[in-house]
Amino acid sequence: MTATAIGAMSGEKRSVAAVPASDLPSRLDISVSDRPAGVEAMWRQLESVADATVYQRYDWVDASVATLDRGERRSAFIVTATLNGEPAFLLPLCIGGSIVRTLRWAGGNHANYSCGLFSPEFLNLLQPGDVSRIMDRIRTLVPGIGVIHMCCQPVDWNGMRNPMLELRRQPAVNRAFVMDLRGGFDAFLKKRNARRKRKKFRLQEKMANAAGGYRLVMPADETEAVAILGAFLKQKSVRLRSQGLRDVFSSGHAREFLCELIRRSSGLDEPLLRLFALEIGGNIRAVLGGGVHRNRLSGYFSSIALDELTESVPAKCCSTSSCANAPEKA
Repeated sequence: MTATAIGAMSGEKRSVAAVPASDLPSRLDISVSDRPAGVEAMWRQLESVADATVYQRYDWVDASVATLDRGERRSAFIVTATLNGEPAFLLPLCIGGSIVRTLRWAGGNHANYSCGLFSPEFLNLLQPGDVSRIMDRIRTLVPGIGVIHMCCQPVDWNGMRNPMLELRRQPAVNRAFVMDLRGGFDAFLKKRNARRKRKKFRLQEKMANAAGGYRLVMPADETEAVAILGAFLKQKSVRLRSQGLRDVFSSGHAREFLCELIRRSSGLDEPLLRLFALEIGGNIRAVLGGGVHRNRLSGYFSSIALDELTESVPAKCCSTSSCANAPEKA
C-alpha cells in the first residue's frame, strides 16, 4: 500500500459539490484541553478503536508536551469532540508563537506521521463539507490563531481514508517508506534483488568479523537503552555536522523527550521507543530507534558511526520508515 501525505493545511473552506449541509458539525460537543491528562480516559478509549500511529498514542504525546513542546514554547491544545456523549475524535495539537499564533501537531518535527484519532462511528457519519465546518468551529475556540499548520499526515492508514483531505493541502517535502514484513524477511528480500544484497552482506560480514566480530544488541533495561541512545546522539551529531545540517537532537529537551519515551516503555509489549544497536569489535557502530503500535514499527531515527568501519554496516536505514502494513508518506 502506498500513498502521498498531506504537507500543510489551513482551516479555510474549499469549494465542495452542491449538497445539503450536514448537521453533524453543529451536533458535536467540541472542547479544548491544555493538558493531555485532562482527557486521558477519552484518549485511551479512542486509541483502542481508531486507526492511528504510535505518534498519536497518549503516552507519546504526553511525553512530548512535557519536554519537546515545552522546550520549544508550545502549549498543549488538545481538541476533543463527542457526539451524543460518545467520543467522536481527538486532535493532539499544540499552539505557540509570540507574533503569529500557530496551531500544529504535538511533537513537531519529531513526529513522522501526524493525524487525529477518529472513531469509526464518526467517520461513517461524515459528509462532504463537514470537516471544513468543524475546523471553522475549532478556529473560534481560541482567538488570535494566525496559522493552522498540520504537516505530514498520511492520506490513508490501515485502510482509513484521512478525513482531513477535505482541507487545503500540499504534498509534504520529506518522503517516508514502508516495508511489508508479512511472510517473513526472506520473502521481503526476494522482491528486492536478494542475490546482490546477500553478496554485499557477506562482504560486510567478512569485514566485521575481521574487526572483532559483530552482534545485534537490544537493550535489556533502561540503563542499557540510555547508553545506546547516547551513542546515537553522538553519531548523529557528527553526521549532521559533516553535512552542514542542523542537529534537531542537540537540544536538552529533545534528549529529555527520548529518555522519557525509554522510561515509559519499560514493561510495554509495544514500546514507545525500541532501540537496536549494531556492535562491531565491541563498539556501537549503528543505531536504529522506532516506536511500535499495533504490530507496526515506525522508525524515528538511525545513525552510523563515521570511521574506517562505516562500509561494514550492513544496513543504512531511512530515518522515517514504517514496517508492516503501513502507507508511504511523502
